[in-house]
Amino acid sequence: MTRPDLARSLWLAAGYVGLAMIVMLSLAPAAARPHSGYGGEYEHLLAYALVGFAFGMGCRTTKWQLVSGLALSSASAILELLQTFVPGRTPEITGFATSSLGAWLGLALAVGVSAILRGKK
Repeated sequence: MTRPDLARSLWLAAGYVGLAMIVMLSLAPAAARPHSGYGGEYEHLLAYALVGFAFGMGCRTTKWQLVSGLALSSASAILELLQTFVPGRTPEITGFATSSLGAWLGLALAVGVSAILRGKK
């Protein structure tokens, strides 16, 4: 495995681990979930931005980066809806919006970083 392949694999692994953490925390009852002290929207934005960045760095093509963005946005919508069934949690459109925004911002940052790194070679 070459260095770029290893790096992509590590970025993708980080993205999947981050996504798994988002799923677990999104579906945990409110009392069992850790809180950062910041508002929920900031938590959503940061979590999805980090995962979006990881997937963006791990994807080889723009097509797969777009697929990742759509998948993360879809996941945020589904997770918000599933919170209907979690004690102490309620689905919120702002949660979906900030999560999706975070995912796309993270992907955009990854596209920019990737372009800079390609330019340095």
